[in-house]
Amino acid sequence: MDKDTKRLFGRLFGEVFRIQKAMPDVACAVSDAQIYGLLNGFEDAINELLERTGDISAEKVKAVMDMLEPIWADEEKLKNFTGFYGIERALQQQGVDRSDAIAILRYLKANHQFTDVIEKMDSSDSPTECRRFELTEWDR
Repeated sequence: MDKDTKRLFGRLFGEVFRIQKAMPDVACAVSDAQIYGLLNGFEDAINELLERTGDISAEKVKAVMDMLEPIWADEEKLKNFTGFYGIERALQQQGVDRSDAIAILRYLKANHQFTDVIEKMDSSDSPTECRRFELTEWDR
């Protein structure tokens, strides 16, 4: 991305965050310093914001959905599913690391997809960060 486009994104995000910050009932996920940096073209502030936006491809989302669908569709498989560890290796083989899987599972749960499978991950057969996939206040 060229520098002018980055500065434009920084300025736009800075203005949006400044408006959010001014509204008493709206949560704003950035500090005053970050807003200032975005509005004034601080490259580090812009890069940090752009890096946080993530980059989850449609292929990765499809890989997770393809992994969950057979479990969700088969009552016996759902009954025997014990947690994230049961699918983690297969996801990694599809190029989906744990952090991407967490983001995708959070997205799917928020969209009310595969909730039966996702809720079964709240078990000892899942790492702590892969047990609950609720949106946080900052995600909404």
